Amino acid sequence: MRRRRLALTSLFWKIYGLIALVPFLCVADQAMGHFGVLPTNATLLCALVLVPFVCALLVHHIYQRSLSVVATPWSKNALPLIAFFLLAATALSLSAAPTAYWDEGGKWIFLLPYGFLITALSIAAGTCRPVVQSLRLYSFVSLLLMAGSLWYEFTHPGTFSQLDNRAAGFSGNANYTALVSVFVCSVGIDFGRSGSKRRYQTGSIPHPLTKTRGVWIDMVLLLMCFLIVVMTMSRSGLIDFGVLAGSFVILRIFRSQNSFKTGLQSTLAVIFASAVVMAIVPLLVTLIGAGGQNNRLARFMNNQQIDDGSAGTRLAAALDCFRLIEEAPFLGHGTGFSRTMLELPHNLYLQQWVNNGIVGFVGYIVFLISSYLLFLQRNCRNGQVLVAIAAVGSLFSHNVLDQRPFLILLGILIAASRADSRTRDTRMSPLPRHSDSMRSLEPRDAWGDPATLPALSPDFHAISPG
Repeated sequence: MRRRRLALTSLFWKIYGLIALVPFLCVADQAMGHFGVLPTNATLLCALVLVPFVCALLVHHIYQRSLSVVATPWSKNALPLIAFFLLAATALSLSAAPTAYWDEGGKWIFLLPYGFLITALSIAAGTCRPVVQSLRLYSFVSLLLMAGSLWYEFTHPGTFSQLDNRAAGFSGNANYTALVSVFVCSVGIDFGRSGSKRRYQTGSIPHPLTKTRGVWIDMVLLLMCFLIVVMTMSRSGLIDFGVLAGSFVILRIFRSQNSFKTGLQSTLAVIFASAVVMAIVPLLVTLIGAGGQNNRLARFMNNQQIDDGSAGTRLAAALDCFRLIEEAPFLGHGTGFSRTMLELPHNLYLQQWVNNGIVGFVGYIVFLISSYLLFLQRNCRNGQVLVAIAAVGSLFSHNVLDQRPFLILLGILIAASRADSRTRDTRMSPLPRHSDSMRSLEPRDAWGDPATLPALSPDFHAISPG
């Protein structure tokens, strides 16, 4: 009876995660908001669908009489959260500048505080083991939906964006869609196991499908992501995908604890995927160019100039940013000021400096470094690659910190990486024995840590008071 109840609870959270998280991971929420079918603002809705995870966490600790440790998932991951909080606090403080951009209901003033809220709430989702186990499934479904939205826009130009010769999918922005697809894919694939003899022995967030299906599922996800990037014809997206694919090859093949058979299988899979890419790109050119040759992909394959003038405008925007930085290098021009520029920065580092001065610029770098070091310490390769993509993507995009997919995935991985590392650490050392009276006073899980949720314990399958 207990096993059946746990199985049903686990199934509930997996389905809830699928329904609640996937629409945001595939940015379908933006399309639904554009068409007016969302019940409320997309950011508020995202926060609301994450609240049940927080409530379940609270109920669990009330049942276990362990409310003193209810904040542990946040306190044990304080470094990147504090860095993000300081970014948001700086944005609010510098919104008092005379040139801060308060139009559009103050949307651009509260962008970073909203982002911090989403990441903080997502940490509760990362304590739910069924959700963590389903990340690969969520990644696959999200990529499939994004690819479907792009293909639909090819056949029905202008559905989601105003560019007839370049599909953007749900988000309405081709570069945005490309970057999101790379973020989502980076969490769905397995980057292998570390061969290090250090304290933590394995690397990626555990995927229940890894042992049975291995590298071929990863190839499917990578190919889907590549197709999305190609269909968006995003040059920056291609660079981001290069970071993802390069990380996969290096970590999975050359820096993993593989047997000869596993290493050979991974190598053959990469070679096969490369051959598939070489075969499908010409086919895509034919299909995309069926309505004319006025697109980047067709021009590239025909050795023609692929720049449509956007490179020049982005260079001009960067030069404008440098001029604005020279005018106010320390405190910037006020939160949201970049929205008044003739051309948006297309670079988050420059945008932070223009808006919030050196404080905002350095604060964002500290946030990236602290997040990466946390994942590096826990040997969580998915998290390391996610942050690396964000760091590179921020060179070409100014909206990484308002991308709900990135914020959600970051919060989930922050919490799940701690649980994963503690599992591995405990497996290497036997737990101390406790008397019955001690166990009744301190509800402990498989790690012997009263602060760790049974939801992430190998002996449990979901957040439940069982």
